[in-house]
Amino acid sequence: MGRRKAVDDLNPQALLAQAQKAIATKNWQQALQSFEAILGYLRRRKGTTKMAKVAALLGYAQCLLALQRALEAEKTTRQALRLDPENPEARQLHLSALLALGQWQIALRQAKRWVAEHPSDWRPHLLLARLYHTLNDQELSRFHLLMALHHGREVPSVFHTVAQLLEQQGRVQEAITVMRKAVHDFPDDATSWITLGLLLQKERKLRRALQCLERAIELGGDAPTVRLALGQICSDLGRMDKAIAHIQKGLEQDPDNLELWDLLSFVYLQQGKLREALEALHRLLDLAPTDPFGHFKLASLHYQMGNYAEAVQAYRRVIALAPGTELAQEAQEILEMVDHVQLEQVFVLSMEDPVFRARLIRDPKWAVESKGFALSDASLEILANTDFSRLPKRWRSPQGRLS
Repeated sequence: MGRRKAVDDLNPQALLAQAQKAIATKNWQQALQSFEAILGYLRRRKGTTKMAKVAALLGYAQCLLALQRALEAEKTTRQALRLDPENPEARQLHLSALLALGQWQIALRQAKRWVAEHPSDWRPHLLLARLYHTLNDQELSRFHLLMALHHGREVPSVFHTVAQLLEQQGRVQEAITVMRKAVHDFPDDATSWITLGLLLQKERKLRRALQCLERAIELGGDAPTVRLALGQICSDLGRMDKAIAHIQKGLEQDPDNLELWDLLSFVYLQQGKLREALEALHRLLDLAPTDPFGHFKLASLHYQMGNYAEAVQAYRRVIALAPGTELAQEAQEILEMVDHVQLEQVFVLSMEDPVFRARLIRDPKWAVESKGFALSDASLEILANTDFSRLPKRWRSPQGRLS
């Protein structure tokens, strides 16, 4: 009884709002959980409408597709189609699932049948454009893109999808032309401004891209992805303070966004704020501790700051995380260079600092570690076999000798 009461007490409207919010921020796992709860609620309730069940199934399928769980998505869309065989969104998601599963011929037959039944529906035309692009028939792909635009000219999302397909085909200028038409026809659609802004950014038309994305925010299109793009653009334009402001705003919305933390560390580094950059990289690696590129950046920053022990440790971590890769090879080469630089500094310091020189004579390993050096075994062997008492001295003052 208690379990039944818990299900009945769920608020499906609140769950739906939660799912929609999660989808807007591309938090697909959270959205999936919300739709799972909604479906559980609907199964337990008597008198649930077919429309509500179909809507919940389609939301669930959309999340499954985004999470690359195509087989489950295909089964879910078939459930929706059994309830509502003519539902265009269900047919669209079902065909997308078939494409994700690599079942091209089945998807092609179904999309052709859909076009034959509803020639004025833009959805199957878009699907056929995707299919023919995959099959390398660019002429038919272009034809169905034009048909989709013609029949879906009052739907902003059609423009977005057409532009996306054109971009995938390397036809970025045509995609920009489509989206300029979209923002002209739908000036208050934030997503159209975002899509255009991102395309312009790709083409390095940065100032125009900046204007488009700022306009999107004014229209309510604020999101971490938009703030990330604005941060990148402002950084490229040398507007570092504005870049940081956009990044920090994005992190308020999504504190665990790896790309934002990575960009923040880069911008701080460009400003010469090494400690702030270090803090951002540590946060990045807290979230992604096995990312070899993050550890490589951390190692390089420590080396730049003269933190040799930390740099060596981070470079060794790169090699352990990505053995046999070009990145690991580069890390190994830098490690050897760092080792050589440190060894030179040890010899120079031994000539300038009598206390350090005396420590080297007694215990080379302890002496160098106490100064923050992290030498390889080979370099430690060199120190162990060096007679520091025979090296020239460059002590400048009695105070130096007593330090």
